[in-house]
Amino acid sequence: MKPAKVMIVEDNTTIATDCSECLLSLGYKITSIQASGEEAIIKAQTELPDVVLMDIHLRDNMDGITAAEQIYNQFQIPVVFLSAYGDRELLERAKKVGSFGYLIKPFEERELYVTLEMALYKAKTEKKQKQMESQIQLLQKMESIGTLAGGLAHDFNNLLYIVLGNINLAEDNLQNGNMALENLKEAGEICLQAKELTKKLLVFSKGERE
Repeated sequence: MKPAKVMIVEDNTTIATDCSECLLSLGYKITSIQASGEEAIIKAQTELPDVVLMDIHLRDNMDGITAAEQIYNQFQIPVVFLSAYGDRELLERAKKVGSFGYLIKPFEERELYVTLEMALYKAKTEKKQKQMESQIQLLQKMESIGTLAGGLAHDFNNLLYIVLGNINLAEDNLQNGNMALENLKEAGEICLQAKELTKKLLVFSKGERE
């Protein structure tokens, strides 16, 4: 199994280096270390890490929560927050942007490992759930198409019976050798072909509803 890829977003060089060494010792792959939210968003698009370890308090115009929100909304990459403060207001903001984990600095290696693994598992589960929802929506659309096709085929079949009946009556009223008989015969054959087509549509519609 390939190691999970982690991007670190931390403007404190010492903490960023410590996090990197810790993650490498745990078997993760570091895609890059970024010091600003803007750079993190740009790099997330090209590197596509499996998870981002994001410091909330960054020394630029964009804090970690805003950067995390954009990264998740644009690329569906889960973010685990780092903070030196257990501030309730920050925690609530982090929850609203879809936080996949929250670590208070300093943290133990085991805490980091468990939090990242839970974030990766949660992200994988959510992705599967969205795929299942998309498949269900597709099946529902196919069922609707099948129902519509069945209704149209049934109505068209009824019209064909009327047309074929009139063709047969017209043939009975014409004498042999009349050129119109050939035209009526050809029209009748086309109607029979159309009946076969409607039969296939009816079979399709039944299959979609089962």
